[in-house]
Amino acid sequence: GKSRYLCVVAAGDAKADVREEGRAGLRPPGEEELLAKRRAGRFASEKTEKTEPEDEKSSRALPSATSVLAYLRARHPELGKPAALTARLPLPPLAMAAALAFAKRCVAEETAANPGTAAPEGYRLFLEHCLVKAAPPELTGAATEALLELVEQFPETFAEPADAAAAVARVRHFAAHVDAPTRR
Repeated sequence: GKSRYLCVVAAGDAKADVREEGRAGLRPPGEEELLAKRRAGRFASEKTEKTEPEDEKSSRALPSATSVLAYLRARHPELGKPAALTARLPLPPLAMAAALAFAKRCVAEETAANPGTAAPEGYRLFLEHCLVKAAPPELTGAATEALLELVEQFPETFAEPADAAAAVARVRHFAAHVDAPTRR
């Protein structure tokens, strides 16, 4: 919880080296070693390495999306309420983008492991907070894509007509213009 949140905050830092360390902390377990091997040119020697026991792998898995979103809501209570289109981002833009990317990874891992699960609690509201006028185009693009994935995977999330209408209006706002200055 807390360490991943600190990585999210670091991923939004002004200094490039701090940002990179923050992003590294949000990567899935084992991905950092794989990236290091590729950089070192030893990717082909992977077959000679020992594989770790299954229980050790599962203990290092990504956290559940619900717990990640709950921790973010605890730190930023506004994430638990609907966001106006004119709302401010609860985190700096780069940190919000890192939080979105991490939440998406957690959702993907969680749904792959448990195909019949419901949408993570608070995910739709989190995406609303990413889709505000104060967000940069990269964040709104990623959030729109995540919202479409949410509709595809969990259509029941939009069973309430008011929730569906709000999501459609928000996406239409950002899809109405193709250039970033006009979108504001």
